[in-house]
Amino acid sequence: MQKVSDMEFLKGFAGKSALTEDDALKLGRKVSAALGKRYRKTGK
Repeated sequence: MQKVSDMEFLKGFAGKSALTEDDALKLGRKVSAALGKRYRKTGK
C-alpha cells in the first residue's frame, strides 16, 4: 500500500516539475558520476 501512495506522490511531483526529461537525465548522469568518483575514492 505504501508503494501506491509513493507512486501517486511522485506522479503529482513530476507533473509540477520544471525539469524536462532531458534535464533530469543529465542531472542523473552527473549525480551517478559524482557518486562513482566518491565511491572509488573511498576504496570501499
